[in-house]
Amino acid sequence: MTQSQNPVAVIASAMKTHGIVPADFDIASIEDEYALMAALRQHTKAAQVKLFDGGIGEDNDADEDYVALLKRFAKACGGAIGYEGIESGMEGDTVTLRFQSGGQEHSWSFEQDGDRVSEEFLDFIIDHSKSCTVGEFINLLDENSLLTGFVPKDISRLLYEHDIVY
Repeated sequence: MTQSQNPVAVIASAMKTHGIVPADFDIASIEDEYALMAALRQHTKAAQVKLFDGGIGEDNDADEDYVALLKRFAKACGGAIGYEGIESGMEGDTVTLRFQSGGQEHSWSFEQDGDRVSEEFLDFIIDHSKSCTVGEFINLLDENSLLTGFVPKDISRLLYEHDIVY
């Protein structure tokens, strides 16, 4: 299989083109999807938000914790996606976040279950980022945490196209 046919090689090459891996990085060392994702995790640390189980709403302030998370996501993408004028609230176990992004008003509501980060919230983050023209957040498939990273559009498109991320 040639590089043009091998999706892993194509994506590794695109990672080099976009400066994700250093110029002297041997992309031939990326032989499979696991090595590809490991390289992506290793070389995008400044554009990542890493979350572990627990810590959300421990002081009955889950909505405030999610405001802080939105700010972390804004920083991870270098401001490419803004979350301006954030307002938050809770009614029972339902968290509501309201903010402006890209000149539009957004409102997200999702359930908070225990002290874990809501998967609905992460889905909102990933789906919302798809409207960004320069990049988007993807699940970096870390085994030990919930790891989301901001990558260039070309990279995310290739990863989704070849079912490497979902």
